Amino acid sequence: MDLSELVTTQAGEQGEPQQRRIISGLSLNANKILHKAENAWKPLSGKLASGCGVTEEERKTQEVLRELQAILNKLTPGNFGSLMKSLAQLEINTEARLKAVIGLIFDKAVSEHSFCPAYAKMCHHLLGLNVATEDGHRVTFQKVLLRHCQSQFEKNHNEEEMINIQEELDATENVSVTVTLKEKDALSRDFHHHRSLGVMKLIGELFKLKMLSANIMHHCVVKLLKDEHEESLECLCKLMSTIGKDLDTPSAKPDMDHYFAYINKIIQEKTTSTRTRFMLLDMIDLRKNNWVPRRDEEGPKVIRQLHLKAKL
Repeated sequence: MDLSELVTTQAGEQGEPQQRRIISGLSLNANKILHKAENAWKPLSGKLASGCGVTEEERKTQEVLRELQAILNKLTPGNFGSLMKSLAQLEINTEARLKAVIGLIFDKAVSEHSFCPAYAKMCHHLLGLNVATEDGHRVTFQKVLLRHCQSQFEKNHNEEEMINIQEELDATENVSVTVTLKEKDALSRDFHHHRSLGVMKLIGELFKLKMLSANIMHHCVVKLLKDEHEESLECLCKLMSTIGKDLDTPSAKPDMDHYFAYINKIIQEKTTSTRTRFMLLDMIDLRKNNWVPRRDEEGPKVIRQLHLKAKL
């Protein structure tokens, strides 16, 4: 089956994947002394602390981001409404500030999967926001969010970082360095795996709120299926379990049938791990059950919901 024919309603053509450029890190065995420049770059937070080289715009942007971080840290289902009032008061009036705000919300969301619905609702509250660009035009919150979602979906730091670590492992015979690199490798894999699943969950929740189109979701599904990598298939399961009920409409049924026929083919070929095959089988069962999960997904709840659950 040709995956390029799976989506019959999808707009636009997919370009050829860009070739990844591998940048090797410094060897841990090298005793090279780095020269420190007099005007070395400092993180903005460090600049703010020292009060040197900070523009008024940078200072205001950092204040906005600090206030936003405080809102994100306090977010619960019970105080969502009051925090959205605080969010509306933030001075998000430049393109750079808008991008920084979206990046902060996105990073927070993909690290806390169970809160993704709340963070998606937060984005929905900012939907009417638009700011002036440097060239005098206007850009909307939704457009910047879409660009960010696309870049995060297509970004693949994980593989490049794994290659760099493997090169370090190949280059050293030091046992302690080898152990350190293997620990770093495991931590990096766990981090990127968790983040990848979070990206799927968040873009799925954004789609459910009509902030991303069905065509974009079909594009994501096809891209993940074509990859056939274990992690991509797990991401597919996470995405489908989030959006399946909303994406599997009568008009989209031919495409969905093609997707699941291809998934069945992957299962029958047994080219993946047993764990991945069972995840794919669970997804097939989920569709057969009209996208109703066997048990409710655990997530943050208000006190009233907890009391009701305790009574049951």
